[in-house]
Amino acid sequence: DSTFDLSRVFRVPGTFNNKKEPVPVTIIDINDNRYNPEEFDPYMVNIDDKTIETKQVKVDSFILDSKAQPPFDKWEALKIIDDKIVDSWNHNRTEFQDQSASSYDMSLATFAAQAEWSDQEIVNLLISHRRIQSEDLKLREDYYPRTIQKARQAIEKDKDEQDIEELLE
Repeated sequence: DSTFDLSRVFRVPGTFNNKKEPVPVTIIDINDNRYNPEEFDPYMVNIDDKTIETKQVKVDSFILDSKAQPPFDKWEALKIIDDKIVDSWNHNRTEFQDQSASSYDMSLATFAAQAEWSDQEIVNLLISHRRIQSEDLKLREDYYPRTIQKARQAIEKDKDEQDIEELLE
């Protein structure tokens, strides 16, 4: 899973990284090196020359059907790509601190969006997932567009970050 929140990456010494088994956060090396910000100027990229267009993510309207099923062939193909997909479906992602159905919905929506599923196909996947897991189906108009939009925005953000990394190379 991608991490865009630096607070989840940079940890304060003396605390614990609790993502899996608790691991103490320690300082590996400390030295007398000090830098002036101006020393990094030769390495700075001129952003004006390398702008990246921001993309708006549109979510289509869709049908909320309590008996919805994901597209069989696409679902079978998606499950083969990554074990995390089936683990998300079965609520077996031990690395998730948030074990709510919504957290698993977001994971499934992101995988399906990466595979370029339509909004309706993603909605059908999430409704089916909730039904199989005996969760509230959330058959209301606000939940699924918000979930799909967040999933698609995360993918766009990841693509934008990759574009920036390529520009810096």
